[in-house]
Amino acid sequence: MSFKGAKDVGVEFNSLSKTYGLAGARIGFCLGNRDIVSYVKTLKSNMDYGMFLPIQKAAIAALRSPQEVIDSTRQAYVERRDALIDGLAAVGWKINKPKATMFVWAAIPKIFKSSEKFTIELLNKAGVMVTPGSAFGTNGEGFVRMALVQSTEDMRRVVERVKNSGVLY
Repeated sequence: MSFKGAKDVGVEFNSLSKTYGLAGARIGFCLGNRDIVSYVKTLKSNMDYGMFLPIQKAAIAALRSPQEVIDSTRQAYVERRDALIDGLAAVGWKINKPKATMFVWAAIPKIFKSSEKFTIELLNKAGVMVTPGSAFGTNGEGFVRMALVQSTEDMRRVVERVKNSGVLY
């Protein structure tokens, strides 16, 4: 909503899942143009029914709490991302660093023809689970998605497992 005129014609959606540790609660918000927000409200009222009250109260508490937690959460994701991507680059798997997400998308090694086959090989040889890009549709094929939800130390262990598995070559 920071662009000139955006509040007049648009809306933004945001989730509290990752920012406030409410993953799985599926709670978020929509803000912006009042008319469009009312249409979203009408649509949602015909699709959904009441959100569990304790989850609503947790969301309210998160939004009203000191917001320094966001910076520490963001920093944790940066550290995990860097440990994973820098470590994998050192063992030959070059991956672009995402700027603002808790997911890493990586092209599969060229020796593999499908993201699903690479995922299975990585799991069997390294004990590392990733999501094949094909699970997200045809445009995801050739990639895997990795979530930065484990600790930085766990990311380093993943790198060691991949390095020692020989799956990249």
